[in-house]
Amino acid sequence: MELSYFLYQSKYTDTINRFKEQSYSGALFKLTNKQDISGYSAYHALDSFGDMTVHTFVDNLKNNKLSSRHQLILQYLQQDLQDRQLKMDTLAGAFQLENHFLITDFEFAHDEFLQKIRDEKFNRVKLKMGKDLDRETKWIESKLSFFKKNQIQLRLDFNELFSFEEFDTWLKHTGFHKEGVIDFYEDPCVYDKTWWKKWKIQGLRLARDCYELEDQEQHEGVQVFVLKPSRINVIEWLKKLDNPQNYEYVITHYLDSPLGVAQAAASALKMKFFVGNRLLNCGLLMNHSIPSLEWNISNRGPHILFRDDIGLGFSKELGELNWSPLDYKF
Repeated sequence: MELSYFLYQSKYTDTINRFKEQSYSGALFKLTNKQDISGYSAYHALDSFGDMTVHTFVDNLKNNKLSSRHQLILQYLQQDLQDRQLKMDTLAGAFQLENHFLITDFEFAHDEFLQKIRDEKFNRVKLKMGKDLDRETKWIESKLSFFKKNQIQLRLDFNELFSFEEFDTWLKHTGFHKEGVIDFYEDPCVYDKTWWKKWKIQGLRLARDCYELEDQEQHEGVQVFVLKPSRINVIEWLKKLDNPQNYEYVITHYLDSPLGVAQAAASALKMKFFVGNRLLNCGLLMNHSIPSLEWNISNRGPHILFRDDIGLGFSKELGELNWSPLDYKF
């Protein structure tokens, strides 16, 4: 089998909160068998997260210096190749997955904007916190009646913004969890069993973003796990989790390419098979564009719409890319 790749890199020009003007890079990979059938997968690197640059990632693959993310890419390649051989539409049924609406910059979240979210039938809104916490807190306070009236739940994502004491103080000041509008608080601070158990007892729903297969070992006080298939095989992760029936789950992409979004959606469908209704509204809608990969993924309100295709889709677009051969032996 032959392996090839396509590179891209740019900066986020959209208002993706702290990622605006931040650089990213990525690669699409293609695995082709003797019958000239190909499977595809995607690697996306965020400089802000200290990810391995795409050039280093490709070089390490050539030299057989494989990280866990290399192993993951190879798994996805072989799975997509198998699905395309069988002419199976991996994303059939993806419309059943509901998604939250992501707000990353509160400047644009005026009343008309919120009414459009309501009219499109979103019942979960994720707010990226931390660009200007005081302004964001006041904005939430000013919109509480709107969210209550329209039965929209908020997911506040802090990316470990606070110390333990700071978050405790902020909670006492705001009391949002007592207003009936908070779905969960995601990563308010680094995980700590004692503090997180305390907040859970106080009635908070806490979510933890997991990036490694071992992250499920720290779960006391956690009620929701947020999982990114670009970083981990979510089914392998689930199998290692003690008492998975005690938790709920959210699948999100990684500010990714369209193929990476499709990869995440396919993983969400598998996750739903195992956990059923404990898979909550996910985060799979495209909220940015990548030059050279501006492929169409549309949505109808909270539901993502993929075209009928085979495998992870985008057969036409993938066939039009200029691929470079990569010397790697399977």
